[in-house]
Amino acid sequence: MKLKYKIAKLEDVAEFLRPSYEQGADGAYYLQTEGLVPKTQLDEFRANNIELANKLKTFDGVNIDEYNTLKTNNKKAFDEAVEKATVKLSQEQIDSAVGARTKSMKEESDAMLAAANGTIGKLSGVLSVAMIDNSVRAEAARAGAHDSAIDDVVFRGRNTFKLGEDMTTVVAVDAHGQKLFDKDGQTPLQVSSWVKDLKKTAPHLFKGNNGSGASGSGSGAPGSGDTSKMSATQKIAHGLTQG
Repeated sequence: MKLKYKIAKLEDVAEFLRPSYEQGADGAYYLQTEGLVPKTQLDEFRANNIELANKLKTFDGVNIDEYNTLKTNNKKAFDEAVEKATVKLSQEQIDSAVGARTKSMKEESDAMLAAANGTIGKLSGVLSVAMIDNSVRAEAARAGAHDSAIDDVVFRGRNTFKLGEDMTTVVAVDAHGQKLFDKDGQTPLQVSSWVKDLKKTAPHLFKGNNGSGASGSGSGAPGSGDTSKMSATQKIAHGLTQG
C-alpha cells in the first residue's frame, strides 16, 4: 500500500498511520518523513536546473582561464590609455598658466577701465562746455551784449573758464592753467566780472557803446597798445581782441 503525502482528513488513512500526519497551515494533513521533498518544490528545482543548463550552453568552447586573462589585459590596457591621456602639470606649469590668466584678466580690466575713463572724460568735456557756455551766455545777455555778438562772447569765455573740480562751478584760468582773481587779488574771477571787463575792452560787442573806447588816447586805455595798467582780465580780453 502506498502512503499519500497529503490528505484532506485523518479518516482517509488507517488509524495506526494517523500519528504520522500533521495538519498544515492550509488545514490539510501531511506525512511526516525525513528527506522527502514536495513535488512542487522538486518541479521548481528541476526547472531552475534546466534554465541554468541552457544559459551555460552559450559558454560552450570558452576557456575560463583565457577569458580571465583577456579581461585582466583589457583592464590594464584601459588603465594605461587613461594614464597617457591624463595631462600631468608641474607646479611651474600651473603657476605659468595662472600667471597668464591673471595677466589676461588684468589687461581686460585695464581696457574696460580705460574705456570707462574715456567715456567719463567725454561726458566731462560736454558738461564743461555746456556749463561755461550757459554761464557766459547768461551774463553776456544781462550785460547787454548784441544778439549777434553773444556767440563771440561765449567763444572768448571758453578760452578763459574751465569746469571746477567740484563739477558744479566754472573757474577762470590763465594760459598756464593758473587760477585768475578779481581786482582785489583774492576773490576768484567770476563770469560776471569777466563780462564787465570785456565790455570795457570790447565795447562794440555790447549795446549802447559806439566803440570809441577801442582807440582812446590815454596810455592805459584798453584800445591802446599800452597794457601796463590793464587788469589780468583786460589783458586777456585785449589779447583776444587783437587776435
